[in-house]
Amino acid sequence: MTRALVWKAWRESRARFLVGALVVGGLCAAFVGFADAFRAHMPAGTPYASYLYARVYGGVVRSIFVLLAVVLGTGGLAREHALGTLGFTLALPVPRARHALVRAAVGLAEIVALAALPVLIVPAGSALVGESFPLGAALTLALLWAAVGAVLLAASFVVAELVRHDYLALMVALVVVRGVPVVLARAGVPASLDGVMSGRAQWTGASGTPWLALAGLVAGAAGLVALGTRATAREGIS
Repeated sequence: MTRALVWKAWRESRARFLVGALVVGGLCAAFVGFADAFRAHMPAGTPYASYLYARVYGGVVRSIFVLLAVVLGTGGLAREHALGTLGFTLALPVPRARHALVRAAVGLAEIVALAALPVLIVPAGSALVGESFPLGAALTLALLWAAVGAVLLAASFVVAELVRHDYLALMVALVVVRGVPVVLARAGVPASLDGVMSGRAQWTGASGTPWLALAGLVAGAAGLVALGTRATAREGIS
């Protein structure tokens, strides 16, 4: 039955994931393949690796990844209730909590796959065009992207389990993931997920892989998934 739930969750999210993978992968390939054209718009003498870091890990690709993480977290039983398909799903001999956990697990796997795309494309593609991008930096940045993406997806997952309408859930999730760090920053608490994803300290060589921060992000994502799962199990929709 778990396998069937995985297949169901994948079918519901695969269009969003595949489009996202195409966009992220295509942009990474374009920034590598047409580096000369894009570098013409940057300050003269910008090193190739710094150019790619700015375009991929500090620019539009990162922003798209953040949006995808939020989008992939939407859906769930609340959405099925709004669509009128909840009765069929609840007819399956599976607790509501397992439905939510499987959907979250599939979403997290998709996030890891999206975070890994730049690692597969940027260093190898750079070598093909006679340039180089440090593999170690790409791997560290992929870990940071996956961890932050997991938190963003988990936050969206919680919202989606509470809000029945897909577009409203997406809007609320975007406000939450973008608004909460701003509020915390005004209160003097540094909480810039974009800053973590950029890996500035690691890129400049100021420090190694931030394992403590990664562990904290993973724990935060796990806590949010548990919260969303609990909300689903206690929700009275039927």
